[in-house]
Amino acid sequence: MKRLINLAAGLAASMTVAAGAAHAAAAPARGLPSQWTVYSGDIEHDSAFKAPAGAAGAALNKGVTWRFAEANALKLSDKLGKDAAALGPRTAPVKTTQFLGNAVGVTVVGDVVYVESDSGYVYALNAVTGRQIWRAPVDNAAMGDPVVVDGRVFVGTGDTGFSFSQILRAQSGSRAGLVRGLSWGGIYAFDAKTGKQLWRFGTRGENMPSECYADNTLYFGNGDGHMYALDPATGTLKWKTPIGGFDSMSSCTIYQGKVFAGFTDPNDLAAVDLHSGKLVWRATFPNVANTGMGDNSPTVDPVNHQIVQVAVANARVTGGKSSVNTAVLGVDARTGKVNWKTLLGRGASPPAYKASVAMVHGGIVYVSSPVTNRLYALNGKTGAIVWQSAIPYPQVPGLGRGAVTFDNGLLYQSTGTRLFAWNAKTGALVHTLRIGGRFGIVNPVIVGNTMFVSNSWGWVFALPVATVAGSKA
Repeated sequence: MKRLINLAAGLAASMTVAAGAAHAAAAPARGLPSQWTVYSGDIEHDSAFKAPAGAAGAALNKGVTWRFAEANALKLSDKLGKDAAALGPRTAPVKTTQFLGNAVGVTVVGDVVYVESDSGYVYALNAVTGRQIWRAPVDNAAMGDPVVVDGRVFVGTGDTGFSFSQILRAQSGSRAGLVRGLSWGGIYAFDAKTGKQLWRFGTRGENMPSECYADNTLYFGNGDGHMYALDPATGTLKWKTPIGGFDSMSSCTIYQGKVFAGFTDPNDLAAVDLHSGKLVWRATFPNVANTGMGDNSPTVDPVNHQIVQVAVANARVTGGKSSVNTAVLGVDARTGKVNWKTLLGRGASPPAYKASVAMVHGGIVYVSSPVTNRLYALNGKTGAIVWQSAIPYPQVPGLGRGAVTFDNGLLYQSTGTRLFAWNAKTGALVHTLRIGGRFGIVNPVIVGNTMFVSNSWGWVFALPVATVAGSKA
């Protein structure tokens, strides 16, 4: 299971990489969290856990198989999404991801899978059978993965649009105070067992990113350029801090007494004190393209005490064709100083979400680039590329947006229409499994020997890890 593989062999000869790998080998496997407090269930975005005790855990250890169709789900055989004939092959998959299916991964607590749908619902499903326990409506697209704490399920709503007045403001060059979110935006709390709505906190901007939780407080950044702290029991505002710009899909994370999130226009990574709401630091990065910072969720690298942030950078138009690079940054969590910056390569600008989400395991950073359609392993101390591998099926634009998950020496990835298994030491492709539909910014969640994933076509899947790995064991 988790963290039992020594990553030193075959990765690099440097002491830094070896130290990180030794840390990974020595750490015990993590149990499934009883409270899901952050995007992907882990500040490293490494979503593999031991199964819980009991009958449900035994089933998940064996590996269960089911699929659940949400409201408005499309056929998995549909290649481009809803209204493809009208919208075209580039726009239809993007719009389907934003307004119909599941933009990111799922949450698993105990024997329940919680899912947010862009069709305006939140679901609780039995993890073993896939049967619906409850379904609750919300007022807009729900694009995060639910935070589940103390019997409450927290969900944010919002959309990708801008009102006409905001568009005019941007065109006039006055970007200060620009708000993203056309329709309603809010934070909901539901009873985890029944789905009953407990409270709703309305906001001016969208709340597409996932929230995060610590010290009896719910935190989130959003489309009106603020970081918020709420009382999770009542939804009462504790503090509200102006950051500037807007947070599109940068789910917050918590480390060393600070809450972190990315914001766009200006393109900043912000660190805010958990208790006072005071802005501790903000790191501004040159040549980062719009949507590049606020669209990406920061990842904590606890081995190197840094935040790993991925962004679109160095946008260029040559001969009428736009191109970008993908930048990965290691940022000191205490000061905001950039430790290193690695460019992964230039290519055509992918549609919609243009960056990716990093995962850290034992001091190694694993990250994809939708620009180059490649998966990379980086030295967490220096940012040096250890290995890189091409993601097959390049006819699907923008492959590799979601984080990979490490389990038993393999990296699991959901992208395009398929699930992939990679050798974590070498980057060699081990197996592919076609699912159909399309995966968005989705990280596989592994519990025992069962993998849970959701996709943009409105489906949630459970399947044995061995099936994805190509093993008959």
